[in-house]
Amino acid sequence: MSLPLTFAERTTGAPNLYSAVGQPWGTSTIRAARRLGGQAVVVLANAVRLASSELPNYRLPHTRESRDVIGKAKGMPTARQAITADEALDILRRVSQHSGRRIREIAADVVHGLGQPEAQS
Repeated sequence: MSLPLTFAERTTGAPNLYSAVGQPWGTSTIRAARRLGGQAVVVLANAVRLASSELPNYRLPHTRESRDVIGKAKGMPTARQAITADEALDILRRVSQHSGRRIREIAADVVHGLGQPEAQS
C-alpha cells in the first residue's frame, strides 16, 4: 500500500507499506495506515513552515553586513572623486561583472584598502 503525503496541493512523498502475509489489507488496517499518513503530513507541513520561517532570520545578519560594507565602499569614491552614490554603485557593479566576483567582495576589498574600483568600459 502506498500513502501519498500531500499538503499545500503538492505530494512530497509516499511511504510504502508491505504485507508479509500475502493477503489483501483489511479495512481497519487501511484506515490506520491512512491516519498514520495524515499525521505524517502534519509533521512534514510543520517542518516546512518552521524551516521557511527560520530562513529569513538566518540570512538577515549577512544581508545587513553586506549592505553596510557596500555602503562604506560607495562612500569612499563619493568623497574622493566627487561622484554620486549611484555612480559609485555603478562602478562597483561593473567591476563585479567584469571580474566575476560579488559586489560585496569588491566592496570589502575597497573598504579594507585592498583595491579601488576602477570604472570598466
